Amino acid sequence: IMVKSNVAAIYIYDTGARLLSMQSHVGITDKFAKELGKIQVSESEVKKLLRWDNQTSLLEETLSDSTYSSIMKTVLRDGINMLIAQPLLHNNSLLGLMFIGYNAPRKISPEDNKLFDFIGRQTAISIENVILKKDLSKISKRLDLMSAMTKFTGASFNLNQIFETIAYGIKQILDFAHASIAVVEGDVMAYNAAYSTTKSQIVPGFKLPQGATPMSWLIKNQKAYIQDDLSSSIKFSTDDIYTKEGLRSVVYIPLYSQGAIFGYLTIASRKPNAFNAGDR
Repeated sequence: IMVKSNVAAIYIYDTGARLLSMQSHVGITDKFAKELGKIQVSESEVKKLLRWDNQTSLLEETLSDSTYSSIMKTVLRDGINMLIAQPLLHNNSLLGLMFIGYNAPRKISPEDNKLFDFIGRQTAISIENVILKKDLSKISKRLDLMSAMTKFTGASFNLNQIFETIAYGIKQILDFAHASIAVVEGDVMAYNAAYSTTKSQIVPGFKLPQGATPMSWLIKNQKAYIQDDLSSSIKFSTDDIYTKEGLRSVVYIPLYSQGAIFGYLTIASRKPNAFNAGDR
């Protein structure tokens, strides 16, 4: 109504998957929504969107030729002869993308650009508020779960007895198919506990040479190691095992005792890009 357009669509950006997903639209056909419901963008495209300037930026210069052509092919077929893009930016982060379309070309004035920018900023703030509310709810749930798990795990010294409950607890907040704990035993990594939704090679008692595992990387970098898609990159022998078992993404989380890493917790999923920034 504010910009007298025929079409409007709002996409939300998934950082982990680098995917723009349509969340709301007006004046768009079902076929359009189906074909452009999700738009994959590369890291370079995201960087250009973050530098967006209403006065000088053009969508065809920001997106790759293939991405831009697929959008315009659908747009033109839907009878939209003019498409305006407005990235939804807040605190130097890309939250989404807004499309405004017209059935007939029209001249865009500097005042129009200011209005598009204002609408984009207000929409971004609204999205940020929703995300924060969801994150606070997730954090609260996770803290409650961690507190309950801490009380339970403190009651036993038998890792195998408590690990299934630990895995069940993690499953309340993360969708995964495999979880395991490996600890250093000399020059090998010994898996002391494991949980999988299907048959897995990695079970309690399974051992691997330490050099073939992520242990050295974890000690050197002192942070979790994340593989977003095992089908495109294999770094450790454990990755190879998980790939053969149908797993696509994995997180290796270092375990500390008195400041030193003594092993790692693995969480793996059948989905690529399964773990977002909040999960990590």
